[in-house]
Amino acid sequence: MSKVYYYKTANGDFHFSTGVVRNEAKACEYIRMLRYAKKCPECLYPDSTCDYELICKNFGFPKGTPWQDIYNGKV
Repeated sequence: MSKVYYYKTANGDFHFSTGVVRNEAKACEYIRMLRYAKKCPECLYPDSTCDYELICKNFGFPKGTPWQDIYNGKV
């Protein structure tokens, strides 16, 4: 199984490492589709140090970007 990372922003959007962005209502449907396709979705939290590094790496944010900016969708 390959992993697909995702995180949620303050406005309720889910950003997936596949490049897909879904609102809260459609995110569950997309996660079910990923599981059906034998992908392993993993939720990341911007305020967690380990997860923050994975978010920067997989979503193209420069290191040093405040996690609050990522969470609030300012970047």
